[in-house]
Amino acid sequence: MIAHSPLATSLASLQVKDPGKALDNLARANCRTVAQIALNWCLSKQGIVTIPKTNSVAHVKENCAASDFRLSVEEVQLLNRSVRCRGRGQLEMALRRVARQLLQVTGKNQ
Repeated sequence: MIAHSPLATSLASLQVKDPGKALDNLARANCRTVAQIALNWCLSKQGIVTIPKTNSVAHVKENCAASDFRLSVEEVQLLNRSVRCRGRGQLEMALRRVARQLLQVTGKNQ
């Protein structure tokens, strides 16, 4: 599975889903940025590849530094409980595939 845009549409939109500020607290405790904590959390999930957006060299360096440490099991569990993200279920993914196919057949994809 690929986590495309793992930081949501923006880091701020991800932080809205974290009312208890677990991302901020872990960033301070680990001397990391919130983005690095969020990316490392994605990396901690088995079978997930993350593809974060970047638009500067500084962003690339920050994103790369998200992979040179590991969150503890307890920290991962805290984020799993605290951040209210949702993944797409099988039904939603199937409906999206059908919708794309319909758009291609009808030519409305252009």
